[in-house]
Amino acid sequence: MNFKSGELNTFCQTIISGQTFTGNFVADRERIETTLYSFDRPIELQSDDTLTLKSARLSTISLFQLFPSPAKRLSFQDRIPEAVHSNNIQANLALEGPEAWLLTEPVRSLSFAIPGASTIFENKEKFQLLKNPETASCSRELFKIHTGNLSVVVAYSAKYDRLTGLLSNFKPHFTVDFDRPVDLMDYRRIINCIVAFCSLNLGVHLSAQNVRISKLSLADIEAANKDGTFQTSFQVFQLQSAESVRDEVTQRIISPFNCHNKHEIELLSAALTKWISRSDNWYGTYALAMGAFGMQRTSGEQRLLNACKWLEEIPTAKAQKSIDKTHINEIAKAACLKAEELGLSHMEHRIPNALSRIREESRSTRFSRLITHAWGRIGLPQGIDPTLSHLKKAYKFRNPAAHGYLDTSPSGSSKELLDATEAMEALCFLLSLRELHEDDAVNNRVQLHPIVKAYRSVLFSE
Repeated sequence: MNFKSGELNTFCQTIISGQTFTGNFVADRERIETTLYSFDRPIELQSDDTLTLKSARLSTISLFQLFPSPAKRLSFQDRIPEAVHSNNIQANLALEGPEAWLLTEPVRSLSFAIPGASTIFENKEKFQLLKNPETASCSRELFKIHTGNLSVVVAYSAKYDRLTGLLSNFKPHFTVDFDRPVDLMDYRRIINCIVAFCSLNLGVHLSAQNVRISKLSLADIEAANKDGTFQTSFQVFQLQSAESVRDEVTQRIISPFNCHNKHEIELLSAALTKWISRSDNWYGTYALAMGAFGMQRTSGEQRLLNACKWLEEIPTAKAQKSIDKTHINEIAKAACLKAEELGLSHMEHRIPNALSRIREESRSTRFSRLITHAWGRIGLPQGIDPTLSHLKKAYKFRNPAAHGYLDTSPSGSSKELLDATEAMEALCFLLSLRELHEDDAVNNRVQLHPIVKAYRSVLFSE
């Protein structure tokens, strides 16, 4: 059975309420499901159950977050009263390993690859060391960071040529070790976080592949290897919204951060550390950024709405207060006295609420401030006014788009919508990157980023 990484199609067997059932298990990017059969009784399973299967390759598959379909009974007129019972069960997560993984068992470490991200982590000096037979035994580790509850190691995987005895085809490989174990349903956050960082650098929607998790820490795994009690990690099968991007697609993209030399590695590792450390507050932002990267070849309402939501989720882009609460209270007191004097005392309770609405800066003031902050390091070719106009149009389009009555049929409306969307995405991209570095070389490469280049072409065309 040869399948792509992250895919599996195998016969399976399971025991439910003391009864043995056989069937088939299939996992790929779009589905994780098993179909079970019985010749003597219906197959009943609750949606909140977990399910453990024994596969034809003698591994154990644990399924979580199940969605069983109604049990079916197939009978044939010439075979009555005989019948075949079946049940199709879909899941959000499946783990394949040497034994069952219980829902209560935490994750201690994990590893994964990100196809398409090789250009970010390419270091030719390291490649030469690993290719040279005299130095090939050197560490494959590129760098290691620690933040919060976890450590991240970026190293190289490679192919071994039996004829030449040399290593080749180096790809970045990510390993995460948790200081404190994390819940099975939470381990994916750090993977999504690192994938979002790589996607931001390239402006494309990347996804993790070859995800494996373990009940042991990296130190425990190393100790087990030394004493001969090696423990196999568990292969993860999880639904993905997009196919993996090949390295050939991204190799020409210039990433703001790279690993070309020691200084660049230090910049990237520091940026990745900040990116992960702020993820509790920025996680929703990262998800919307991924949505934007996945819609770069489209144009329409959904892309605009995603861009506007992306801006609203950025913690550093919130509207600032234009007047403090103390002054609001003083003005409210004076207004209430005047209302009573005019015989409008019944409106006094509404005055503080009405005044509180002017505490925040206007949308125009907010956009002007954000444009200056985001674009200040690399500059705008025509000042902030055209960009300010595009951002205002984005919000003008937003309500009709959200309610399904945006009309882009008039001449030029579709282009206005796309221009406004690209202005919003460029602003969000620069704000997401803004706090990660202070380096001039990074700023120069930011100007060559696909999202920045796309919007600058809009400005130059006007």
